[in-house]
Amino acid sequence: MQRLTISIDDDLAKELDRLIQKRSYSNRSEVFRDLLRKELLLEQTQDNEREAMGVVSYLFNHHHRQLSSRLVKEQHEHFSHVVTTLHLHLNHDQCLEVCILKGALQDVKCMADSIISETSVEHGNVTYYLTQEDENKKK
Repeated sequence: MQRLTISIDDDLAKELDRLIQKRSYSNRSEVFRDLLRKELLLEQTQDNEREAMGVVSYLFNHHHRQLSSRLVKEQHEHFSHVVTTLHLHLNHDQCLEVCILKGALQDVKCMADSIISETSVEHGNVTYYLTQEDENKKK
């Protein structure tokens, strides 16, 4: 592990300490590591050929114009990218689904966008995780 020294102004340091307390970090180094990982992931997600996982969560009203059927059809059409789907009934009308996708980042992004943009999906979010390259494939 390497030790780095940085300087930040007093106001930013106070905000950093508030963030540490709010999110229950054990120290400042943990915050900086998390921020750096997020920034690096953002940069790496520009490489659409990388293998990735996508976690898509979306809220919808299952009464709306056969939306459930359209979502299932979408998943079946791209079954090679769908790892699993979790479906929860929140109340009489609303459902929450979480769909985990795997494949080339461009394919995962395309499918995630397709799900979230379906008419009558009320809220949608996706988080991408790049998979580590297999050392055996490099040889």
